[in-house]
Amino acid sequence: MLLNYNNMKTLQMKEYETEINVNNIITLLNHITDNLSCVDGETLQYIIEKVGMKEQMLRQLMMSSNLNEVSSLYNERKTIL
Repeated sequence: MLLNYNNMKTLQMKEYETEINVNNIITLLNHITDNLSCVDGETLQYIIEKVGMKEQMLRQLMMSSNLNEVSSLYNERKTIL
């Protein structure tokens, strides 16, 4: 079963102050560049790595993606090595 994380609040976000902080971070990320609608992938990857969440995010994204997406990305990765 795949989980839909689009509107799901996390356990940490059940605390009101944490939810406010998370929403503030999202707002900052959405306005980090002047000419783009949101932060780019490389910058977001840099942030994720700096907060020590690279492996956790990889696992969460892999486990919440459908198998076709995962397989397609895996095959693409194999071809560029």
